[in-house]
Amino acid sequence: MKIEAEILRGTSAAVLFIAYFALWKFRRKALMENEGFDPEVLEKDERPSQRLFASVSNVMTVVLVGLLVFHSLGIKNIPGFYYFYELRDIITVIIGLFMGCFGLSICLLAQKTMGVAWRVGIDKEAETNLVDNGIFSYCRNPTYSGLFLVCISTLFIFPTMLFLIWAVSFLLLIEFQVRLEEEYLFEKHGEAYCNYYKKVKRYIPWVF
Repeated sequence: MKIEAEILRGTSAAVLFIAYFALWKFRRKALMENEGFDPEVLEKDERPSQRLFASVSNVMTVVLVGLLVFHSLGIKNIPGFYYFYELRDIITVIIGLFMGCFGLSICLLAQKTMGVAWRVGIDKEAETNLVDNGIFSYCRNPTYSGLFLVCISTLFIFPTMLFLIWAVSFLLLIEFQVRLEEEYLFEKHGEAYCNYYKKVKRYIPWVF
């Protein structure tokens, strides 16, 4: 019965990340078919910072899959797999799923708002306008904000030290990429981005 509960948790967490991957995959396919360009520029970027980000992202993905598998096996007697707290399985799963779905909704809205400006990575050759309308008028990086919520939701589904370490590491990795993207946007859009930067917060509206 306990193993079944852990499988339920693992399946719930996996569904959230698969859904995020699907959002990225379908959006990429749509832009390639309808606009004639590939928005996935990260893997093709030869700059050391982007190669590092791409490599670490791939490692983090592999680690995530491993964590989901081992946690779903019901391992709790090994350091790192201990739960910080014990709530009814259905409660923690529902909280995690609700938060994760909310994060996915933010990601989807951000994709739609960006339109043809949506990219995975920093595309210095793209000629796009600064996107500061819609959800981007509340925070500068709503896609990452939504992804953060998906990551944090795993701590409700699997409240363990290993998932906490993974989530914090992933958030730091994204923060590294965001700083690089901001440098590019300052360079590309100049005063327009400077004013936008001062007016709108990075992740959380009116807070941070």
